[in-house]
Amino acid sequence: MQRHLFIFFLSLSFSHAPGQTLPDRPDTATYFNVGPDQKETVLHRTVFYYNQKGNLIKSRTEAPVENDLCTSYLLTTYAYDSRDSLLEFMLVGSGKPDGAAFRSRFVFTRDEHGNKLSDESSLWDFNQKLWRKSARTTQTFDGQNRITSQQSAHFDKTLQAWGPSSGFTYSYTDKQQMLQGANQRITTLCDARNRVIKTTTEITQQQKTTLTHYTTIEYGSTNSILRQYNEPKLSQPYAIITTQLNAQGKPERVDYWLDQSIKRITNLPAEAPISRSYNRYQYDSGGRLLEQVNWNYPAGQAVPRRTSGVRYSYDNHQPEQPALSVYPNPTTGPVNLLNVGIYGCVERYEVLNQAGQLVQQATAQVNMKIAETPECTPKIDLTALPDGEYRVRLFLGNGPNVSEQVVCKKNR
Repeated sequence: MQRHLFIFFLSLSFSHAPGQTLPDRPDTATYFNVGPDQKETVLHRTVFYYNQKGNLIKSRTEAPVENDLCTSYLLTTYAYDSRDSLLEFMLVGSGKPDGAAFRSRFVFTRDEHGNKLSDESSLWDFNQKLWRKSARTTQTFDGQNRITSQQSAHFDKTLQAWGPSSGFTYSYTDKQQMLQGANQRITTLCDARNRVIKTTTEITQQQKTTLTHYTTIEYGSTNSILRQYNEPKLSQPYAIITTQLNAQGKPERVDYWLDQSIKRITNLPAEAPISRSYNRYQYDSGGRLLEQVNWNYPAGQAVPRRTSGVRYSYDNHQPEQPALSVYPNPTTGPVNLLNVGIYGCVERYEVLNQAGQLVQQATAQVNMKIAETPECTPKIDLTALPDGEYRVRLFLGNGPNVSEQVVCKKNR
């Protein structure tokens, strides 16, 4: 279960990656599922932090797991250059109460125009305490800042070298763009306003076209997509997407029709039902998105039901990052670490006496949890030390190091 949570959290973080500027800049987003009884269950909650320019600089996603005593979470931090182009983002996640489970980093290089020349991902090796390369993508551009090629490769741990690369080349004509790969070609056609109106995807094997897929898009007066048709010629179903806009030109309802009843484009029997679903959007008086709820029509039923959704909240100020601290203080021995999970993890800690001498240390992961229950809160045990004042130094995996003065007093 935890592994699936983190795969979803990773995809969620990537969905915010380009530009890192969220529409309306919400403070929180709460994702939920709706059961057959229409009762809601919270899946996870994300808190967003922005800089003064409105760029997303940090997001923290929390999800209850198991008996809800612990919290699985994903922390993502972003860094930008002077042009506000993304330079790096790092993800730290955990799904268990005894240490780190996941940490990755993505680094970008850009040219003088801000075009992304490459991105490289790495995974943190918690045993060796170093970053290990994982994958990279490189791109080239023409004089009009259009992509001309893109190559991807994975790092071979055994050979300690980049493996063979694969990718695409791009070519451009008037109102048309073509992406050509080893076994795939995608042609995009634009209208006079440079809007995509049709995409054709061709997949070839043994020099023969095995699949052709068309996507046609129709626009409204505000450039919003009103209808989108997905029309494959072989085994996939026929799909239609329609959009209803409100008075402000924002999506109010988006309907999805998946027709699996036409024999000429599917292997399913003719009596197979049409799958229908839609998303409903709600905004506040300022036009900010408050809620998106997904509905579908159960097979054979004319009445839809809610299945999932997300709610956004907005405050007049940006939320402040809670400080990491220790408690109780004074202590009889055990010291709890508060808000450790927000900063990723404690990779190691040191305890110094009043003379500045190192009297206790540990290099193991202490904890990465956010949940502040007795079962999950990370602890440092000072019971073996005599009474007195000590300084606890915490070396964090994703944040500034913290130093706290602690009084140890066993007979109080």
